[in-house]
Amino acid sequence: MTPLMRCAAVALVAAGFALAQQTQPAPPPEAAPTPAPPAATGQALRLSIALDLSAEQTTEVQTIVDNETSQLQPLLPQLGENREAIHKLALGGATGEAFDTQIQSLATAQGSLVSQVAAIRAKSLSRIWALLTPPQRERAMQMPRLLDPENPGIQARPRNPRGRPMRPLRPPM
Repeated sequence: MTPLMRCAAVALVAAGFALAQQTQPAPPPEAAPTPAPPAATGQALRLSIALDLSAEQTTEVQTIVDNETSQLQPLLPQLGENREAIHKLALGGATGEAFDTQIQSLATAQGSLVSQVAAIRAKSLSRIWALLTPPQRERAMQMPRLLDPENPGIQARPRNPRGRPMRPLRPPM
């Protein structure tokens, strides 16, 4: 490094320190403090940050997400129980007409539950979409995974160096 470059570097560092030590003037006492952003969690928080939602929009999105969650809570355990019943029945080795009737009955029930879940999620997405401004809708269209109801936790998954979601570790054998 030449002496001229050293002097320039020292001058830049000194200027940086001088700027950092300057104090900001206090706001006038009559100025009201800005309200704290609404408490958003999960999907509502991701949408609020990614789409730069206003406080009112964030509150409404949180209400929609909470409503969707309360509607889905009774259905999700039923889906799991039904899936397990189908799996046990299929692995039981039974065949015949009674088996076919049971499988068809469980599959019909599972299909009904899946359609209810899809309808609830579509209604929620529609209500959220109606809240967005045209620029926010444009931004949302550029990030299709953000509004994907099948991947609510996609942003929270650990990512590899290439930015792709990491696979879960396999248990040791």
